[in-house]
Amino acid sequence: MRNLSYPAIIRTSKLRSWEAVGSSAAHTWRTMPVAHANQGKTHLNENWRDVKTPVELRQTLETRLLIADQKSKTPVLAIEYLITAPHAAFQENGGPVEWRNYFEDALAWIEERHGRDNVVAVNIQLDEITPHMVAYVCPLAYMEATTRKRSVLGKKDPLTGQQQRELREYKVPEHIVLSADHYLGSREKMILMQSDFAEKVGSRHGLRRGVERSALKHVDLKQYHDAVMRGGKTSLKIDPDLLQRKGGLLSRETPEQVAARLVEVLQAQVAPLAAQAATAELDRRRAEEWKKTAENAQADRYREIEKHRKTRLENEKFIGGLSLAELEKVRQYRLKCLAQREEERKKLHAEKQKMQAKHVNKIVASVRYMTAEQVVDLSDSERRALWQEMIKHDALEPELERLMSSGLFEPDGALCRVPMKRESDENLNLFQVTPTTAKDFGR
Repeated sequence: MRNLSYPAIIRTSKLRSWEAVGSSAAHTWRTMPVAHANQGKTHLNENWRDVKTPVELRQTLETRLLIADQKSKTPVLAIEYLITAPHAAFQENGGPVEWRNYFEDALAWIEERHGRDNVVAVNIQLDEITPHMVAYVCPLAYMEATTRKRSVLGKKDPLTGQQQRELREYKVPEHIVLSADHYLGSREKMILMQSDFAEKVGSRHGLRRGVERSALKHVDLKQYHDAVMRGGKTSLKIDPDLLQRKGGLLSRETPEQVAARLVEVLQAQVAPLAAQAATAELDRRRAEEWKKTAENAQADRYREIEKHRKTRLENEKFIGGLSLAELEKVRQYRLKCLAQREEERKKLHAEKQKMQAKHVNKIVASVRYMTAEQVVDLSDSERRALWQEMIKHDALEPELERLMSSGLFEPDGALCRVPMKRESDENLNLFQVTPTTAKDFGR
């Protein structure tokens, strides 16, 4: 059995603006200076998606965002995932982790979590001290059809004349939302994500989960590098009047030369100590956070013990007088109820998939016999709805490509030019674009 001595590292960032997306992408693809990256090794970095520049990332995200039926006024445009492990954990440094296999499994985990099409960019960075993977995800989430209740104003009370409120039920159709909170919206979701990644990915590569519910706060590389740089800049000042000069009468050192010589020698010896002193505050803070983590864990343990005690007392009220045979019957009945519930869940899931397949097949059948010109004749709302369905489902991709090749549509389904009937052609649904069309529409 492997000794899981190193933690698997997964971090997420919510990119809420195009400026944030651009800044992150510029760092990822090195279109801005990155001080801690070795420029001589940047060519070793790999892209595991077609997106290879900040511009391509924005274009791909913009296209993907068109699928969303609902989004907030200030949505999270993308989630940035960072996957790595401690420096010593990789095989190049004597550890168990082979970076390519580790990142391939991590990518498969992200794709299962979000859907492959929503993972729009993946970059492997090998020009820094420790290998790591950066993945950009469009946080789209499919929401099943459901019913909701809403309190609304109803009829007036005939006695008081006051309008009364009543609870009404309404249907919410299936839809796609742009929602990072669906995946990362609470501390509990983040804890479950860390645990799931460590179990399904990290453990396969000799990595364990970090301390759960830790009070430690992440110290990023910039903070650490800044601390080291502050220590490295610590310099020694030596009074030239206190130093002995070397050399003969004609070639004797000046006081400034003596000072420069000794500072150079001593600086090399003292710089590591200065850097260590500069990071001492970080070490002290992390020690306090570890102490708080231990206290939190102990408090959680006591709370769990108390919950179990109360549960036992409650259970004794119901089963305290039952025999072992009667308790076994209760247990069997519980298992039967759980099995029935699971069977119902599977049945509902199968019905849902069947309905979705039927819905897609219906759209495929109707679109397959529609010409580009017939799609042009649809209202804007009808065409937009049809376009979103074609983008969502792989089975409709050939029809989407066929319509796009007509040159009549923008990527979002909007019209880019209007076809005109040929008067000399007796056949229906045959159109041409006049030579002045592009000019008239400013294209």
